[in-house]
Amino acid sequence: MIPLNYEQLPAKTLRPERKFRRRRAFFLIGIVIILAGAAAASLMIVRSRDGAARPKAAAPSPGDRQSGASGQAPAPVQIPITRDLSGTVICLDPARASNLNDETEDVGPGSTRTVAMGPPGISGANPAIKDYEVNLDIATDLQKLLQAQGADVVMTRTGNVYYGGGRDRANVANQAGADLLVAIDVGSSDDHSKQGVSTAAPALVYGWTDDIYRKSSTAAFTIQSFLVRDLGALNQGINQRSDYPEFNWSNVPAVEVQAGYLTNPDEDTRLGSPDYQQKVAAALLDGIDLYFSKK
Repeated sequence: MIPLNYEQLPAKTLRPERKFRRRRAFFLIGIVIILAGAAAASLMIVRSRDGAARPKAAAPSPGDRQSGASGQAPAPVQIPITRDLSGTVICLDPARASNLNDETEDVGPGSTRTVAMGPPGISGANPAIKDYEVNLDIATDLQKLLQAQGADVVMTRTGNVYYGGGRDRANVANQAGADLLVAIDVGSSDDHSKQGVSTAAPALVYGWTDDIYRKSSTAAFTIQSFLVRDLGALNQGINQRSDYPEFNWSNVPAVEVQAGYLTNPDEDTRLGSPDYQQKVAAALLDGIDLYFSKK
């Protein structure tokens, strides 16, 4: 075998030991680049948007380590809420009534579909707890909270008897020039395990709700978020309804809150409690405040 003369090989052909050293050099350079990139990314994360470095979190105290506090999830970010509602007109509608009104009304302007003006109320697991009373209690608590923040509040009813329908309730808000209509209700289900909170908003129906659809949807999303957060209730979501006369006859943004199910024994007990009713009202206030702070 004729030995290779490395000095006579083409320039791009390397001796084996040189080839190994060159690969090792490229490998080391790659490691340095990766480490430098990671360090730069870490620096960007710990700096605020204005370029100022954020202070490091204080190390947990020995007591924290013993109690497990250092492993707890961070506190949720608190959303700044505007509490000054001066000049704002809000219509509150405690749904249902103690009396039955079996007259019918059109679902919307020009509609051939009709619904009962005053459907019967419901009782829960505890027959002494009536939906129309719970609705009015929550609305009255919310009225006081809103007025304390400077809002003008109009109520569709202040007693347990009401003979109007959804169109009449909407007209109260329309005539008051309300900035928002909030109906308050509780629900029922044949499934007594069903529980949670939901918020209804108008479906988009041109000629009926196209002028209030977007603002109503925003209000529903905001209010529902605070109901779930503040009450710790199961999130039953947001429902868009085209069959609510109160929505279809309204000229102002409108939502309807369902604060729970009276047919669920646990929620029935909570909803019958004045303390819990005030908690629902406070959650509604937070959602309303944030809605108007976005306008």
